[in-house]
Amino acid sequence: MRLGIFSRLIHYFLAYGGGIISLVVFLCRRKRENSILIIESTNSHGEVIPTFIHYFQKLGFRVDVVIAPIGAKMLPFARLDMESVRVTVLPWRMLGIVCKAKRRVSAYEYIMFTTEYIPHRTLGSGKWPTILERFPLFSFYKGKLIFVTHHADDVPSLREAGHVITLADLGQSTNIVVPSYFGRVAITPKNEKITHFIVVGTIVAHRKNINLLIDAIRHLIEGGQEFRVTVVGTCDVPELVSPEMEQYVRVLGRVDYGVCFDRMEQADFFLPLLDPENEDHNTYLTTRTSGSFGLIYGFQKPVIIHRKFTARGRFSEDNAIIYDANADLGIAMMRAIAMSTDEYGALQKSLGVLSADLDTISFNNLKTLLSEPLIKNQQEYRQPEVIKRLDREIFFYFLNEGTTRVICFEEGGSSSAFNGFF
Repeated sequence: MRLGIFSRLIHYFLAYGGGIISLVVFLCRRKRENSILIIESTNSHGEVIPTFIHYFQKLGFRVDVVIAPIGAKMLPFARLDMESVRVTVLPWRMLGIVCKAKRRVSAYEYIMFTTEYIPHRTLGSGKWPTILERFPLFSFYKGKLIFVTHHADDVPSLREAGHVITLADLGQSTNIVVPSYFGRVAITPKNEKITHFIVVGTIVAHRKNINLLIDAIRHLIEGGQEFRVTVVGTCDVPELVSPEMEQYVRVLGRVDYGVCFDRMEQADFFLPLLDPENEDHNTYLTTRTSGSFGLIYGFQKPVIIHRKFTARGRFSEDNAIIYDANADLGIAMMRAIAMSTDEYGALQKSLGVLSADLDTISFNNLKTLLSEPLIKNQQEYRQPEVIKRLDREIFFYFLNEGTTRVICFEEGGSSSAFNGFF
């Protein structure tokens, strides 16, 4: 029995040893007045965090961030001044301990989740559970919770527990914040010699129609055009790395945000590759949002987009290149190649005005949300039994039948015991 517990302890320490240390630091860290906790539980949405850090700091808040390990390795703060921001890297499973640290978490004015779900499917379920479904004890902090939702389906249940923010108008009467601030960004003019196009995001059918790009590239090659296409994101498309296209296309794969931001500055035009004939893509008009739009606004890169998707992003002939049929993407890219630097500058200037307008609206929406009355009907929460008093902070971890028990002794105060599955 002891051997089993010992081997399990070794297993968990090897898997989450760094997380345990980070958890200790987080729970023991000095509390700061007027502070906000931002939690990102997935590996996919780190790019929205800089905008919220920026807005909260403008509003006079101090910011702490908890982010998953892979998400942290993606360097979402590569261009941001993080001098006063405290970042803790934790596996999402450790949120089960964080939510029970009442004394620590209650000190925050607000707790924001920049993704509303946990990347772990519940047994027998076809969807990822929301934060509250996976860690219901977070509902104790009703009134302090802010959820950033990426799908309209989760809005009703989350609204019962806290404030809800969407990244576009999803028809749910929520506060809309468009994340387009990434820190120090250079707004660059059109390349004079070779026009550069960029695609950002995982290349899967329900998000992008890569065949549109392949057909368009062949159209440009046949027309003798000189251009470059950079694909940033997971991409398993043999045609893009074939001898036919290797001169024109560079597939970088999944890279960190620092590299992505560098490539955005080097690019001229953004290709979202949305297909109006794909029903999954049409959900971007109703129940889903695309992070591509934030990159377009933040780096002021004119988008080449099908007309059906222009209204959602407030794109027009003044700030984008618009085509009316899938087969016309190549023609639209040819227009982009032929565009003069002055014409490009006019598009970019108009896009800059739109970006500034969305930034003002987003900031004011968040400011309004924070001024709304808090929910007072918090659920009852039983404090764990007091164990002992110590003059210093120290943590002990031990395993009990597959459950990790954490005993926290706070300086000059009572200790708290938490149970959580890692």
